Amino acid sequence: MAFKKLSELLPIDDANSAPHAYQIFGLEDGEQDIARITKSVQATVARLRSVKADSAPAVWKKAAQLVQAARVTLADPAKKAELDARFGIFAIDETPPTAKAPAANSPSKVDPLAGFLPPSNPVAPIAPVAPTTPVTPSIPAVSGIPAGIVVPNTASPIAPSSPAAPVLRNVRPVKTRRRGSKLGTLMMATFILSMLGAIGALSYFLFFGPGTLAITSKDGSLTISTSPGANTGSSTVAQPFPIEDNRAPITKKKFDPVMGNMAGNVEPPFQLSPPDMSTSVQPMIAPEPTEMASKPSLQPEMTTPSKTQPMTEQPAVSDAAVAQADAAIAKVVDVLRSAKWGEMKSLAETTAAMPMNNDQQSLADGLYQLADLATYYQGGIQRGLGSLAVGNDFEVTSDFRVVIVEVGPDFLVVRYNAKNRTFKFDEFPFPLAEKLATFSIAEGPLRQASMSAFQAIAPMSNEGYRDKAIATLGSLDGQVEGADTTLVIEAIKTVTRP
Repeated sequence: MAFKKLSELLPIDDANSAPHAYQIFGLEDGEQDIARITKSVQATVARLRSVKADSAPAVWKKAAQLVQAARVTLADPAKKAELDARFGIFAIDETPPTAKAPAANSPSKVDPLAGFLPPSNPVAPIAPVAPTTPVTPSIPAVSGIPAGIVVPNTASPIAPSSPAAPVLRNVRPVKTRRRGSKLGTLMMATFILSMLGAIGALSYFLFFGPGTLAITSKDGSLTISTSPGANTGSSTVAQPFPIEDNRAPITKKKFDPVMGNMAGNVEPPFQLSPPDMSTSVQPMIAPEPTEMASKPSLQPEMTTPSKTQPMTEQPAVSDAAVAQADAAIAKVVDVLRSAKWGEMKSLAETTAAMPMNNDQQSLADGLYQLADLATYYQGGIQRGLGSLAVGNDFEVTSDFRVVIVEVGPDFLVVRYNAKNRTFKFDEFPFPLAEKLATFSIAEGPLRQASMSAFQAIAPMSNEGYRDKAIATLGSLDGQVEGADTTLVIEAIKTVTRP
């Protein structure tokens, strides 16, 4: 960026922190030539637009704001006159004032005492007698009428003003408002005071009363009694309700560390029969466990997703079975490389259940766990996408905020930097996908492990993301329940191996 100062974009000095409109456009103070002002404004705007790409965004934006404000100031006569007054330039209005003609329909003046005078003319007896023949008045000729003198028009005499008719107004009768009854307010105040008194009395009885309160139940009824103050050292405790024998025991719902609550309650291979609730409970005497019931608890069986039988000596795997297992594993690897989210988990689970040798079994288990973690995170992104609404905004990173414009079944349209961007579901940038996953997956080792598995095999992944995923999984060894991160790392290396 070549231009980093305002003085490089506008004709102002670096020390001038508050330039006025004339300085911004390079004009003299109080310039009055409109053509010159217009030419300077156009030249400054054209230069500012031409250097936008080579200027710092913040500096160019500030320069554009100064140019716009100065342009408005010079275009507004009132603001320009106020600016010119700072330099001792005042506009003089040379237009002569025009005489305001009286309105034709202006109301005539009304004599308020006209009604008190007699109808006849009191000075008629002494007035001179008017001639019977009308005398035509003659106006003497005037040699010259000075300019500015208005000659009155004598053609039509002014009609005498008539007295105005009195104005009659309808007087509305004043209604006396009835005072509202205070009975409702009094009842409400009485109720509130009664409640406060009851609460205070109960509090005093509980904390400072002469005895203690005991509540007992018998035959389905409640009995409330008090004990005297002399026995305050002893307290009476109500007996708890007995547990019915036919009540079903509450079983804790098992949590799948990979699928969350989506998976149902998975019964263990060996389940102890519940104790007989009808017999008397003896907590200090433990029943002797049977031989079949004690073995699973002391030596838990190592099982795969499809194997629930006790570990026995496996027969030797034939060469044909090994070849079939190799072909199935290769197909799983190809599906993981292609990121076919709807097929990878079921195919990996089927492959892990096939007969194979130990090395193949370890690789198949790792591929299944990799597919399980990746599809779980991909499903979390889908659930987070479904929770969005048009108009919502959120921060992808600390300095990057987007606004939701449109949400589709397999795409998302967001707006940032005054532009709309459309992303397909498999083309989400990893920071955006990570933010969407946080809307549905809680923070913890499971989310970190599933995110690493997803970023290792996603179509948008690269070598840097895969190395970071392997390092993250290595740091989570033993922290993700139900997953062996070592096997997952080997599976990632197998899938990403060229």
